[in-house]
Formats: sequence, structure tokens, C-alpha cells
Amino acid sequence: MRSFVDAVRSSSCRSYAEAKRPPSARRAAIAAIFRRTEAGTEEVLFIRRAINERDAWSGNVALPGGRQEPTDADDEATAIREAREEIGLDLSDRHAWERLGRLVDDRIIHPRGRTMVVSMLGFAAREPAASCAPLVLQPAEVADAWWVPTSAIDADNLSWRRVRLDSMVSALRSRPWATTLLRIAGCDHYRFASIDLPPPPGVRPCAEGEGAPLPLPPSDPRRERYQLWGLTLAFFSDALRTTGLGTPLVGHGSRPPFSAAYVPASNGWTAQLCFRLLEAARQHGVRKTAAALAGVSLTGLAVSGLVARRLIRR
Repeated sequence: MRSFVDAVRSSSCRSYAEAKRPPSARRAAIAAIFRRTEAGTEEVLFIRRAINERDAWSGNVALPGGRQEPTDADDEATAIREAREEIGLDLSDRHAWERLGRLVDDRIIHPRGRTMVVSMLGFAAREPAASCAPLVLQPAEVADAWWVPTSAIDADNLSWRRVRLDSMVSALRSRPWATTLLRIAGCDHYRFASIDLPPPPGVRPCAEGEGAPLPLPPSDPRRERYQLWGLTLAFFSDALRTTGLGTPLVGHGSRPPFSAAYVPASNGWTAQLCFRLLEAARQHGVRKTAAALAGVSLTGLAVSGLVARRLIRR
């Protein structure tokens, strides 16, 4: 299999335009940082975000990155600054790091109900020594940072991750009654497509032996900490799709049952309805979804009123 970096170099994905920026939307950028070891293995740098209730991706596996600051010239500058702040790597050194540009189309997301445009920028170490500098983690933002073989990011390694809805929607945590209603309706859990990544070297079992690093065994309670899922998995899926490197992980061209990135944990009709609403909120934002719902409700009431009047006149 070709490497991610080779696939990017030989494709047109770096010429992709930015996603159309909605009015007043914030921007953010993440850095996909690649290297090749002395043994010839291609690796990508992942982080695990620190636990922080104010962070929409608290505790998740991610790529270095964050929101754009007014002093950032562009998305690439944001990715470079965030990598320096979060893990201590200076990607601005052009002699040490090749800039791969924008790897895929930007994604528009709605964390905490606010619209944000996120871009994925690529960087590749020109020599193995360039990526051997010790990582200096910002403990308030990053709990772990480690290199993972890109061969692990493969559709054959997909599985389902069970996630509580209130762990993603902070408003639910302050409204226990809403969580209770969701649980009664069977809508409190969802299953997300995920890949179990090999954990950082200090976390790997001592008896692992030689060879490629492996994920933690299913019985290990720490296994969930090192699962690739959500937005970061979607970006890598886009990269596989646009470069033709491999089978997309989720969405168009992916294998069932992972054509949907996430599904309700329950098959009940209430869970399916909640899923539709959550998907609408993800694509269009909470406010637009709520407005559309209100419009449908008012239309339904108006139609019901007309029907009732005609029945009464009869």
C-alpha cells in the first residue's frame, strides 16, 4: 500500500478550495504530521486531549490544532502555531518539514451550537531526525502524544464505539431530567465508527513482544482512551477517499455497516427520531434545526385547524 504522503503528493487534493464560510463562523485548523522511521514505516502523530469540560473534544484522540487567532495569517499558520503550543514541534522550519497543504475539503461543524469551519493541513518530516525532537506537551490541553503507523487507519480495523449522548452535549449534563427522558426513550446512547489505535509506548503491555504495536486488549479499561473516532476519523476517511489510497472509513464509498459514521444504539422508533434530529443539528446547526421543527409544528397545527373547521361546518 502506498503511503499517505505519497498519495497526497500525487493527487490533486492540495488544490481543494476552502469550504464556503458561513457568516460569522469561526475557523480552526488541525495538523496531520507524518514521518518515516529508519525502518521505513510511515507514522502519523496523534494526541489525546486533556479532560476539560469546556472542550467539545475533551479526552478524545485528535490531531494537534485549535481555533484561529486574529494574528494567524491563514489556516496553515493556525495549524503551525497550535502544534508549537500543544506539542512543542516547530513545523515552520521548511528545511525540516515539507508542507503538504490542505489535504481535504474543509468541514463545517457545530460544536456547542456555534458554527465552525475546520481545515486539515499536512506536514511531512523531510528526514527521520526532524521528527525525533522530544515532544513538549501543554498539560492543560494535551494528555498524550504519540506516533502511530498509518497502516492502522484502515477500514478493516473499524468497530463500534458506544457513546453517551450527554458526554457530547454539555447542556444535557446540567439537565438531568432531559437525560432521564432520553434514557426512557432509548435515545441516550449512540454507536460511532471507531478504530482502536496502538496506545503510547508507556501504556503498551510489557508482553507485547516484537513487531508492529497493537491496540490494548478489549479487557483493558484504558482501551477506549485510544480510539480514533468522530471528526478526526472523518477527516482521515476523506483523505482516503480523495487520494484513492484506500477504502473510505465512513460515508460515501465506505463498507456497510459503517456508511453512517454513527447510529442509534437502539432500534426503537424514538431512538431513530432522535437520530434524525441529531443528524439535522450536525449538518445545519441547532438553531436552524429548531426553527425547521417549529415551522413543521406550526404548519401541522394550521392544517389540523383547517381540517377541524371543515369538519365542524359539516
